[in-house]
Amino acid sequence: AQRVDATGTVQWTTDGVAICTASGSRYDVEIMADGDDGAIVAWCDNRSDYDLYAQKINSAGGIQWMANGNPICIAPGQQRYPRMISDDNGGAIVVWRDYRAGNYDVYVRMFNEDGDTLWASNGVAVCATADAQMNPDIVSDGSGGAIVTWDDNRAAFYNDVYAQRVNGSGFLQWTADGVALTTAADHQRYHRAVSDGSNGVIAAWEDRRDWLTTDTDVYVGGVDESGGIKTPATLSSYSAAPVDGAVVVRWILSEFENSFEFFVSRAEGMSEDWRQLESPQVVAGENEFTFADQSCEPGKTYRYRLDLSDREGRRTLFETERITVPITDLTLDQNSPNPFNPQ
Repeated sequence: AQRVDATGTVQWTTDGVAICTASGSRYDVEIMADGDDGAIVAWCDNRSDYDLYAQKINSAGGIQWMANGNPICIAPGQQRYPRMISDDNGGAIVVWRDYRAGNYDVYVRMFNEDGDTLWASNGVAVCATADAQMNPDIVSDGSGGAIVTWDDNRAAFYNDVYAQRVNGSGFLQWTADGVALTTAADHQRYHRAVSDGSNGVIAAWEDRRDWLTTDTDVYVGGVDESGGIKTPATLSSYSAAPVDGAVVVRWILSEFENSFEFFVSRAEGMSEDWRQLESPQVVAGENEFTFADQSCEPGKTYRYRLDLSDREGRRTLFETERITVPITDLTLDQNSPNPFNPQ
């Protein structure tokens, strides 16, 4: 390992500090900040078999743990491709692909700032179901644990994407063998994951469900903190037009949850000064919604913006074009009642 400052000048020993010089070879190196200006390095180690080791190095390039690294997993078979996140206390949670049972599974383990391994010996099985589980990724769950995602081959030949949450004590929190982010036709694979900022996860992946028509595409999906699949509010269409002196705005969503809340804002004339309307009366159908602005004035021009708030936060669904309210002729109709009451 080597440290380089902001000017590109190396800071440690010429040609780097040795992290591991044991017999055999090293593969699949992973590195992360330790929260104290140093770093934690993990790798697959071939000194006896394909095992996992880790080492901590401080800001001055000093090795902090055992020479040649602390063992993270030395189970039989191959342990490959570690990925790490911080445990927020100077240690880390690491996930890897594991071949101890004769097919690829996903295991995870925590180690503290001193390099002491926690949880079950040689790691916790996140998913050990039939066929192969590969390409694991990991994000923090925001509560001292982690959410692990992986490509899963349990559906015969094709890969899907699954996720599982493990708490800070090493116990699985969701459905056994994980929650499916997608089980669409053909392959979904080579995913990457990020935290959603609300203790859940969002993943993106290569997707071949429509490969005969659009070739390989990219899809995204997510799971909330309880293991529920995120349901996005997708806008199908919208329209806005003056009707009987009001401006009527209509929109259709492809998905709908009772937790949705709508906010309507209006800008007058050529201004971009949006002002949120108080308590807009939105009339809901099955997936269709209508708002009628009765406060608009004839001859004036308006634009409307619709924001939606759900479990993912608040976001803008659409902004309309400028709409001018027609000026109607002033007419005098027959008085009613006729005749008038004397008063």
